[in-house]
Amino acid sequence: MPTITRSAHWLSHAGFHDAIERYTLEEHQEIERYTDILEQHFPI
Repeated sequence: MPTITRSAHWLSHAGFHDAIERYTLEEHQEIERYTDILEQHFPI
């Protein structure tokens, strides 16, 4: 079963920071959705 990990990074370029922030917020939602699906089918 995949394990959720976390990391922290500092981005000095504001535009790059904003783009990465938007992406990671969307990614977080998809990872939660995928984790829920995996948990429903995990045999243990």
